Parts: sequence; C-alpha cells; structure tokens
Amino acid sequence: MIATSGALRVKSLASGSSANALLVESPSATLLVDAGLSARQLSALIREHCVFQSPLAAILITHEHSDHITGADVLARQTGASLIATAGTLGAMRIGAKADQQPLCPGSVRTVGPFEIYSFPVPHDAAEPVGYHIACGDWRIGIATDLGHCSVHVREALRDTHLTVIEANHDRGRLAANRDYSAMLKKRISGDHGHLANEQTAELLQELAEASHDRWVWLAHLSQENNRPSIALAAIHRHFNLLHRTLPFDLRVAERDRPSVEWDTRSLFRQRQLF
Repeated sequence: MIATSGALRVKSLASGSSANALLVESPSATLLVDAGLSARQLSALIREHCVFQSPLAAILITHEHSDHITGADVLARQTGASLIATAGTLGAMRIGAKADQQPLCPGSVRTVGPFEIYSFPVPHDAAEPVGYHIACGDWRIGIATDLGHCSVHVREALRDTHLTVIEANHDRGRLAANRDYSAMLKKRISGDHGHLANEQTAELLQELAEASHDRWVWLAHLSQENNRPSIALAAIHRHFNLLHRTLPFDLRVAERDRPSVEWDTRSLFRQRQLF
C-alpha cells in the first residue's frame, strides 16, 4: 500500500564519479545527502530546486571521497547546517572546527527536524562509509551508492523503502574492455569494496521486489566511461524478463552532470486519486 502522510520531495542534483548531491526536503526542513559540487554551485542549485524553501538543516556525508564532499565544509559554515557522518569519515575529511560536526555511528539513528536518519555500513574502500535510510512521516527513502557488493546491512536497510536510490556503476563488459584503465583499477572497481555492476544491482532489485509496498527506484552513480543510462536500464529489464516478470516498480536513472530525476509525494497523491 502507498504511504498516506506528509509531503516529501527528493531531487537528484548530480550523481556520478564527478559529483554527487541529493536534495531531500519537507515543508519544515531540508537535507542534502553528499556535497560533491562546490558550495557556490550547491547554493545556487538548492535555491533553484528547493520547492519548499525550508532551511538546510543537515548535510549527510556517505564517505570522504572528493566527489561526495567538495562543497560540504564551506556550505555547512555558510548555512549553519550540521555535517552528519561517521567519525571515520569526518576524520578523513579533515575539515575545520567551525563547521558543526555530528558523528553518527553505523547502525545508529539521528532525528533532524521531521526526518529520522538511520546510518548503515556499506562495503567500499573508504574510512567508514555508510548509506542512509531516511524516514519522514510514513515515507521511507534508502540511499546506497559506492559499494562493492550488497551486504546484509544494505539489503535490510533498503527492503522497506519507497524510494530506493541504488548504485549501478558499470557494465562488466565495458569495464573489462576499457584500455584506459589499468588492471589494478579494474580490480578495485569490480572488487567487493569497489562499485556495483549492473547485474549486481539487478539481483538486489529482484530481492527487493518481493516487498508488498509501492516502490520507485533510481539507478545512481553511473560511470561515465563504463556505463550508459540505456545500458543500465536494459540490464535491469533483461534480468526481470529472464525471470518472466514484469518490472514491479518505476525505474529511472539519476544523471551524472545535471539535476535530473525527482520524486514528490504530492504528485503521488494526485496520481492515486485518478484511479
């Protein structure tokens, strides 16, 4: 059944190896998940795309790689938003003391305004990387990018989410054939602490499809060199076709270098009222 309470909107501002930023907003508070663009770019994008114009309450960081943190410190100081991440990530970021830093251990919950934020560990080659499960009213969002395999923690955290943002980083054939990548880099990307291949994402989505509630899925963090939106989408559809199953959720791709997909519970209400 579809959830029935609370207005919530999610907008992808950027998703890929060059930059990542995801806007999560309610009428009373806004969150930013990762801040891989400059603070100036992020400020402009938030002003342009934040429908509710609610204050930026927190910036959630998944891990310390530059495509996730470039503007985090400056934006936090400019807006007064808290920086929330694991202690390992905050330490690896080496940010100044002026920003409000709030460590959140993997497996812990933090309440920020109307949001209940649960941090779960993901397997990636960073200091202490995590994904986030964000609840607001009856709605639940799961975000897991930059992970080498779908661990038990990842599967459990994403199982009950309405909007699932999951990495589909590379096509295995394109990665293997990439002459610009060294053998060591290919091994890192395809390893258990690297990035998900399209087929791994499809297998996870097959498992998540067993849930009885409505679900929307965004494929995220696609590699510019080793994947394409059309290839990732085709891989998911092919997987379900081989199972003789119709895709049981709405499936879209978060684009790499520009604002793209959005999910707005107010439009979901209107769509449901048409039936």
